[in-house]
Amino acid sequence: MNIRPMLAGTGTMQDLQDPNTAGELKLDGTRAWLVKKDELKGIFGNPRRGVSTDYTDRLREVREAIEGIPAGSFIIDVEIAYFDERGRSIFEGSQRRCSTQDKAKQREYEKTWPIQAMAFDLIHLDGKMLHNYTWEARKQILQDLLKESLQNGITFLPHTIDKKQELYNRATARGEEGIMVKRLNGRYEEGRRSKSWLKIKHWNTERCRVVGYTEGTGKRSGYFGSLILSQPGSDGRLNYVGKVGSGFDDAEIRKIYRMLKAAEVDNPRVDARTSTGKRVDHTPVNIDLEIEVRFQETSKRGVFRMPTVLKDAYGHNLIHYDSRRITAKPRPANLKDMLKELGEK
Repeated sequence: MNIRPMLAGTGTMQDLQDPNTAGELKLDGTRAWLVKKDELKGIFGNPRRGVSTDYTDRLREVREAIEGIPAGSFIIDVEIAYFDERGRSIFEGSQRRCSTQDKAKQREYEKTWPIQAMAFDLIHLDGKMLHNYTWEARKQILQDLLKESLQNGITFLPHTIDKKQELYNRATARGEEGIMVKRLNGRYEEGRRSKSWLKIKHWNTERCRVVGYTEGTGKRSGYFGSLILSQPGSDGRLNYVGKVGSGFDDAEIRKIYRMLKAAEVDNPRVDARTSTGKRVDHTPVNIDLEIEVRFQETSKRGVFRMPTVLKDAYGHNLIHYDSRRITAKPRPANLKDMLKELGEK
């Protein structure tokens, strides 16, 4: 299957007011294709880098639901999602279900992490590609198709045109990461990031102490790859909350790496483990360096999801050296302003 998924751009709160778009809940799950085409039938991870993972044997309830859809062939774009008791999508559930190859664990996780395939687009139906249909038309065909189906493992993802702000408010209050905004007349732009689909995300922010680093690779070889982040718990001890590596400029990478090398210690200051419990190998340091980050949510283990370096109003990273906040001033607009600023110092 050589189809590549359409990807979304990044939007702003202002995009919620566009009357020519619809809003859908942005689920925190695993994106996949549901496929019934020629000899191919099953559930496949969307191939963003040319590799598609076969989830068919791992997701029994969805595999069986495919048989209940009344069509000779189809390709449906879905998010494999697990919902907690509050109705909030939790990534850990779909991650475990889609990544586990052990048969015994698959049966166990089916009970512990029941999932739904939330269908949000249809790009092929009964031998016809629907790329050039508008989003609104594709979504209506998908809804009609699922209404006629005799199954309960694949669910139509609803949307709203007039109440996008309300949907965003409800979603973020419940702990979801945000919503998707999609242009009503947009086509399915295979394999590219499009302005016809926009992610409107809610972010949390925290200030974290750096307690270690991972080795860099590729262009970062010889420097750090990621910084190990921590925060004090209720008992005052530092706890691992994640790692951040992207967003630093070359000067920051060199400066921070020199500090890290000079501050290396023998014993780790935190028990660094991912949200699934996997140990994070790193070099521990004892250093007075703090980073402000933004992230989407915190896992049950207290690990931030998708942390990135927070920037100030001028686009500079919020890095605190020696517990002293580094703030950036805007550059003087012209030579006269620059001379005036220098004369005041």
